[in-house]
This record gives sequence, structure tokens and C-alpha cells, in this order.
Amino acid sequence: MKRLLVLDNSAKNDWTGFVFRYTMINEILGYGLLLGVALFIPKEIRFYFGFDLIRLIPYSLIQVIVVFVLIDFLDYWVHRIEHTSTVLWEMHKMHHAPNRFNIISGLRTNPISDVSIKRILYALPLAIAGSPVETYIGVQLIRNIMLSLQHSELKWNLGWIGKYLLISPMAHRIHHSVEREHFNKNLGTIFVWWDKFFGTWYEPQCDYVPEIGVEGDELNHPNYLVNIYRSTMASLEKLLAEINNYWRAQSVRSN
Repeated sequence: MKRLLVLDNSAKNDWTGFVFRYTMINEILGYGLLLGVALFIPKEIRFYFGFDLIRLIPYSLIQVIVVFVLIDFLDYWVHRIEHTSTVLWEMHKMHHAPNRFNIISGLRTNPISDVSIKRILYALPLAIAGSPVETYIGVQLIRNIMLSLQHSELKWNLGWIGKYLLISPMAHRIHHSVEREHFNKNLGTIFVWWDKFFGTWYEPQCDYVPEIGVEGDELNHPNYLVNIYRSTMASLEKLLAEINNYWRAQSVRSN
């Protein structure tokens, strides 16, 4: 907790990310963009099937568990795409900019990416299944608690739980490490299964605490909006470069 009171540029950005998340700015923008998805798709599914697909699961508790696991599976792949796409990485890099952790570091994100790309990819399967909105909100609250633990200085690997079930704080620190061998590792948010199954797992060691952050410090400007602007513009530049390269390749092929 003491780290929250040391107001260097990294901590200032963490605090602003915290305010953005818990004043519901990100949530309001996200749900506003997805209102059509949330209302239209379940209505069409009910029209063709006569019921919500989630109702095929008979018990409410099992429905919640299924939604929880599904969201985590989707999050793994969205997160993996954010790391492998040069365009999306520039916006996601803002989340990796902290050079030290505290319990609110996980809330520092570029809201443009957070409320558009991620929400669409999460919302479509859940809307198709007809998952209740309150279930989604409850699952997200639990996930935010886990994020707070993972983005902390706790040197926990959680023993067999961290080995076979949950992403521990030490495993997630590997994900934020500056060391090249740790790049694009431990991409899961809650469960370790996806990383182990899809080959992105890196076993953490309790006696080794790697440094975290990204190359350069341009995304730790004390003004949070400057960091949003910089990461968004860098992403846009990469997108325009990829479009330009595509059309050049098409032009060469046609000649």
C-alpha cells in the first residue's frame, strides 16, 4: 500500500487508471458501444431457437461457471492478439508501461482499446449464448479482484494452485518482465490452463523477481491523457503503415 503514496509518474498513471475504471468511464463507454449487440443478437437467437442457448445448462451456478471460464478463454486469445498484432500492441503497451507494481496497476489501460476491441470480442459469444448481463458484471468484479492481486508486489506463486489452476502474482510478473525470454508468456488472466495448453506458459521462480516495464518511458507521462494520445497515435501509425504495405504488395502483384 505504501507504493500508492509515492506519487512518481508511474503511480500517478495507476491512480488515473483507477479513477477511469471505478468512475465507470470505461464501462459506460463500453456498454454504450455494445448496447446494440446486447439487445439485438439475443433477440434473434430467441427468434430462431425459441430460447437463450445458455438455458441449455440447467442450473444457475453452472451457468455462471461456464460464463466465467468462457470469458477467461476469450480473454486469453484477445490478450494474445494484443501482443502479436503490432497495431494492437501499441495501445496495449500502455498497460505494460508501469515500472513498478501496486494493487491498482492492472487498471491502467488505453480506454479506446478497452471499450471497443475487447468488449466486442467478449460480447458476441456471450450475447449469442444469451448470458444475463448481471452474470457478466459479477464475473468481471471477481476478475478485477484477481487483477489487483496479480499486479502487486506479493511474491506468491500459490503453490500447487498456481501450478495447476490460477495465475499467481509471480506468474503474472513474468508476463510484465523486460527480459526477452519472458515476452508473450503467461498471457492468461485467471486460469493457467490456456497458457499450458497453447504453449505460452513460463514457470515462475519465487527467488527471482524480474524487472518490469517496456523500453522507453514515453507512456509514463504524468498526464494520463498524453499517454492515451501517444499510444493511440502509435497504433494508428502502425495501422496506416500496414495498409500502405498491403496496397504496395497488391500493386506489385497486379503488375
